[in-house]
Amino acid sequence: MKTVNLGRQKFLQKKEVISLLEKISQNYIKGCLQISNLSQTWSLYFEKGRLIYAYQANSMWSIFDNSLQRLFPQLNHLDNQLDGQLQAVFDSKTDGVIGDRPDYLALCWLVEEQYLNSLQVGKLIEEMAIRMLDTFLKLEDTVYDFTPESLPDYLPKFCHLDLCLLASRCQLRSMNLTRANLLKQANSNQIKKLSKLEPQELIVEKKELIEKKANGVSVITQDIEDNTIKNNTFSENTTEQKLYKVLCIDDSPTILRAIKGFLDEQIFTVISVDDSLKALMQILRIKPDIILLNASMPKLDGYELCSLLRKHSNFRNTPVVMVTGKTAFLDKVRAKMVKASGYLSKPFSKADLLKVVFSQIAYSHSK
Repeated sequence: MKTVNLGRQKFLQKKEVISLLEKISQNYIKGCLQISNLSQTWSLYFEKGRLIYAYQANSMWSIFDNSLQRLFPQLNHLDNQLDGQLQAVFDSKTDGVIGDRPDYLALCWLVEEQYLNSLQVGKLIEEMAIRMLDTFLKLEDTVYDFTPESLPDYLPKFCHLDLCLLASRCQLRSMNLTRANLLKQANSNQIKKLSKLEPQELIVEKKELIEKKANGVSVITQDIEDNTIKNNTFSENTTEQKLYKVLCIDDSPTILRAIKGFLDEQIFTVISVDDSLKALMQILRIKPDIILLNASMPKLDGYELCSLLRKHSNFRNTPVVMVTGKTAFLDKVRAKMVKASGYLSKPFSKADLLKVVFSQIAYSHSK
């Protein structure tokens, strides 16, 4: 993948914007392009020069909701509470453009819960991107700022869109809307005049538009990684292993002491680690039966560490329980996206801890 320094630029003409987008596509660039004017900000996320997501500040919920209704009008089984949760997520403000986008996580959650499939979400992202492109490509005074980081690698990518083709679709849509508006403004006599002067041309044009739509750009979806994982065989002989090894990773000594005190020494061997960066070596060496992992830690947080573990063949089935004081909808979505096995909310009792630990160990040994 090539690295191109795009930096921060101010453009006054549309052709300069198109040139920048072409440069991103041709150089297979990964990163985030932030576009701003006095009233609005957009963020375009790229992977290998292709658009994987687009975000518009202040208007994301209406764009999502309108696009959803246009593409999937049959999707009316979302209850009011869930609809309200999704709106709160899409309307939430984030400090930066990089990292876990709450709105993107919400889309991942819709797939996980089978409200939509991955192909449908890809089409939804494409529809939202076209709406945004149609807006900012018309602007004449904008500032573009490029950051060479995109969405986290562990999140699924539902589409890889060609911006040049999207721009063409925007132009077609704009032409259709312009023509429709002109017809609405015309009085009945003008409409009659048009129908008398160029009826065949109107029919031909309509036919061409239908053909273009039929041959339009389809979403190029990525294969989503198969969630079915082969069972692991650990090097230890389970008949000789009397104690379950529990690895606790938390930067809080209080939490580490509490977990060690709650777990019976006759059943569990508890290993405590207070530095997430050092935890990887400990995990490789110890090969624990279960990992209790604080979601929020400096240097390397629990979500990133869990994602790294799931990429290692020896730890794809190891139970990883996220221990956190955050119980919001999106925090549970993040845990699910990195394939955490369970979720333990702080503060927790001895009964809460034992229930999670025993259930996770039993499930992992039943595979």
